[in-house]
Amino acid sequence: MVPILGYDKAAEVAKKHMKLGLLFLRLQKKRG
Repeated sequence: MVPILGYDKAAEVAKKHMKLGLLFLRLQKKRG
């Protein structure tokens, strides 16, 4: 089983990456 702390950290990182990904997609749309 994955430790809760590790899972929480992974979720946090995933959220940050999702935000960055969405931002990146928006920038790409503006350029295109």
